[in-house]
Amino acid sequence: MLFGKERRRTFGLAALAFLTLPVNADVPPLSVSGNQVLSGGEVASFAGNSFFWSNTGWQQEKMYNSAVVQWLKQDWNTKIVRVALGADEGGSYLEDPVGKLQRIQTVVDAAIDNDLYVIIDFHSHHAEDKKDVAINFFTQMAERYGDNNHVIYEIYNEPLQVSWSQVIKPYAQEVISAIRAIDPDNLIVVGTPTWSQDVDVASQDPIDGTNIAYALHFYAGTHGQFLRDKAQTALNNGVALMVTEWGAVNADGNGGVAQASVNEWMSFLSANNLSHVNWAVSDKNESASIIYPGVSPTGNWSAADLTPSGTLVKSIISSWKNAGDDNGDDGGGNNGGGAGTGGGGDNGGGDNGDPEADVTCEHLLVSQWHGGFQGAVRITNHSSSPINGWQVHWNYSDNTIITNSWGGNVSGSYSASNVDWNATITPQQSVEVGFIASGSGDVRDVTGDVCGAAQGDKDEEGDGSGDGGNSNNEPLSQTYNGEGTFYAYQGGGNCSLPKPSTIFTAAMNATDYANSSACGGVINVTNVATGLSVVARVDDQCPECAPGDVDLSQEGFAQISDLSAGRVPIQWHYIANEQIGNIKLYFKEGSSQWWTAVQVRDHRYPIARLEYRVSGTGENYQNVARESYNYFVGRSGFGVGPYDFRIADALGQVVEVPSVVFELTTEIDIGVQFPHRDIDNGESPTDPGAESEASVQQVITNDWGSGYCADVTVSNPSSAPLTWSIELPVDGVVDNAWNTTWSQNGSLLLASGVDWNAALAEGGQTQFGYCARY
Repeated sequence: MLFGKERRRTFGLAALAFLTLPVNADVPPLSVSGNQVLSGGEVASFAGNSFFWSNTGWQQEKMYNSAVVQWLKQDWNTKIVRVALGADEGGSYLEDPVGKLQRIQTVVDAAIDNDLYVIIDFHSHHAEDKKDVAINFFTQMAERYGDNNHVIYEIYNEPLQVSWSQVIKPYAQEVISAIRAIDPDNLIVVGTPTWSQDVDVASQDPIDGTNIAYALHFYAGTHGQFLRDKAQTALNNGVALMVTEWGAVNADGNGGVAQASVNEWMSFLSANNLSHVNWAVSDKNESASIIYPGVSPTGNWSAADLTPSGTLVKSIISSWKNAGDDNGDDGGGNNGGGAGTGGGGDNGGGDNGDPEADVTCEHLLVSQWHGGFQGAVRITNHSSSPINGWQVHWNYSDNTIITNSWGGNVSGSYSASNVDWNATITPQQSVEVGFIASGSGDVRDVTGDVCGAAQGDKDEEGDGSGDGGNSNNEPLSQTYNGEGTFYAYQGGGNCSLPKPSTIFTAAMNATDYANSSACGGVINVTNVATGLSVVARVDDQCPECAPGDVDLSQEGFAQISDLSAGRVPIQWHYIANEQIGNIKLYFKEGSSQWWTAVQVRDHRYPIARLEYRVSGTGENYQNVARESYNYFVGRSGFGVGPYDFRIADALGQVVEVPSVVFELTTEIDIGVQFPHRDIDNGESPTDPGAESEASVQQVITNDWGSGYCADVTVSNPSSAPLTWSIELPVDGVVDNAWNTTWSQNGSLLLASGVDWNAALAEGGQTQFGYCARY
């Protein structure tokens, strides 16, 4: 649905330069009704990111580019961004108006092109002293962007401890009057005294006008219940609020992530339908930045590029329920029409529904490194009823230890339950609990009261064929009995895989072939009569073989019997494929955006399911039907790429692969592999290996001549847990460090762990960083 603005307007000469801009209307208009900000007439709450001060020379102007805006939308599910036009201090708008306008317009235009809301912020602590500058600036912004529903005007970032009625309100009235002379209805947000905390004071003397809200700012490490009480007073007095800046750390931008306080704040924002943008899209060496110093300013960030604050904030933004997401107005909660959590009664929407509802619970590997990984447990509600409240359980068969988590209450080894702001999972939506862990992540099945139908039973084309897979480990944990035979395999089997050079091959009987679900799986076949065994990969189907039978390649059969025997009694079971590196994807010849076939190769365990979506759309993943020749085929095509893929093995382990570029007849290395796991058939998990002695690796990430920043990786390759402490030679004077407790003694940096990374499990690893000046 398009929400356009129809206006007739006379432009002055100053506006002529902007007349060629198109009118975008792909987001609903924002309006204020009572104490609520509405989107398209419905209660809404959006989550997103604020850019850093735009001042020249402050080293964050590089972030003001269109690529990072697109990345935040695609990878973070950001719905709103904020540009901070620096109007104070050196390098500000007052010194170079043209240059600063171009800088922020790059981001504003990119936000509009990507259908995001965008806050244009006059970032000052003394705007009342720059009223004429502000009026001129917002006049230009209204003339350029007034026809765009995307744009929000924030006319004063953070006033200091000055009078609302005598200083801020008169300033705001004049600026608002100038905007309204051009743009009669876009949302305007007004800063409040004491760094936009005294919203209760402003609510006692509100500004007359339409579509006006008031700015609330908080930093979770500093601000707690007292500030929420002030916000609640303002809401009770009938004014609308928007959190145009918040941080997960202290108000000075440093300190650790205040996880418990963040959860309390997110619950409050969700319950009151308050939109919020996080400070800051920055690589500045401070805790509030979402990426580490020296990381690319244009996006394409890995999990390792994100700071602890960035990791938490991404989790919140990506799972935030926006306008139209909730279906929460069916019940009796006093916020049932909002974020779906309700404020009383039955929590705004029914119970968990049929216990057999199609709800999947998955353990995801977001990224991996030697000795550790970032993971998540995702709960997806495929049913037509909301889930209100959830708890899940999982455990690891290795020594994996979760060292940090977010998005849920994680306890034991391991359980997770919802926090207030993500308690409700609406139909076709997902929530995630994220974590950092040491170990390899050999996980058992994820269970819980809400976890329902099998994960491999949905069919993209609706013909009931499914993917032929099984997402629990039962087929892999069995030992099969049958007869072993051989044939002269030359490649080109039913699995459509290239013939391997480092492992023998086999053709599986039709029953256990199961519509190609066995393809690429590795089996250990034992001659019952002699006890000799051979390892082989399933590359083909044997239609005439009975259930349990395996037709080995001639070379493979010769490993367990003389060829003259022809047929021998066998037992076989699945094992991990150790003849591979990372998983590969392969698009079949003839594939296009209108008919697409993709194959998964070099996987540790058999594949159960493949899902895809077009990158950047934010749409739900679509399950793809698997054909008997071992390709996942979209008969109507995947559309124009690149694509995000979600792949599950027969043990229920899931990997996600973003932004895969369509490329024919090329094996595409996706950079990840399923972890080792004990599949309960006598196989012991393979030890991925450990180094013989402890190691510390340092990588310089940024060097600007007078100083540098570095990442340091500390590994524990021993067979016992380790509480680490190191001495690291450094050049220069260390100014700051993160993820570590540190001091400097001459040319040595003395570093040890903080609470969440002090103890390293066997094979575990952690990373900290520092910056120094020469």
